[in-house]
Amino acid sequence: MNDFRSVCGTCDGFRREPDGTVWLTKEMPDLEAILDLTMTRTRPRELRWIPRFSTDPLNTHVGKLKDYHQGQTVVLLGKGPSLERWLAAPRFPKGSHFVVGINEAGLTYRCRYVFALDDAVFLRLGKLPLETVVAVEPKRVVSAPFPRKLIWEWGVHVKPGYATAPAALSVLRFMGVRRFLMVGFDGYDGGAEYASVLGLPPRDNDSYEPINRQFDELALQYDWYHRQGVA
Repeated sequence: MNDFRSVCGTCDGFRREPDGTVWLTKEMPDLEAILDLTMTRTRPRELRWIPRFSTDPLNTHVGKLKDYHQGQTVVLLGKGPSLERWLAAPRFPKGSHFVVGINEAGLTYRCRYVFALDDAVFLRLGKLPLETVVAVEPKRVVSAPFPRKLIWEWGVHVKPGYATAPAALSVLRFMGVRRFLMVGFDGYDGGAEYASVLGLPPRDNDSYEPINRQFDELALQYDWYHRQGVA
């Protein structure tokens, strides 16, 4: 970035924030080209960039957040039809809590974290609020187009082979969470439909049994959990 000034002259219109974020008050194609090579643009055509993973304070390895959410309760949003009933009248457990979205469910409510495993899902999550932290495995850091990422590792924080929601519960437990409320997990009771608000086709494989067993295994490691009823 030492060549910024040689490109923009007096750098009128160039601003740098204390957290390393850079933004332009006007279009400067030559400087924009350099920023696109060295930083991550927050949105297509937006004149704002953040540092990339290697130096970005907004991208954090979960190892730095051990017990960070100690004593808090997570409201975990799944994609089943009962999600819509909850969205119409959100209910939260008493005490300190935050909301976590699983895959596209993260688009339905302003979540603290959203967990996803697949690149196809990342594409659909492109409209997440900037303050949302997307939790990804290391190999997805580059392909996940989000300014804030939480990096976790298979075999360290998550048991290999886990689906997205059980992976989320594994990471959250590492972060100190011991209580969770499941919303929109109708697949636990059978069925393959998703909440209509998501606009997704039914699940190809209508069996949630493997994922349900992963949930059961993890629930034994928590002090308390509750599953909302189906729609």
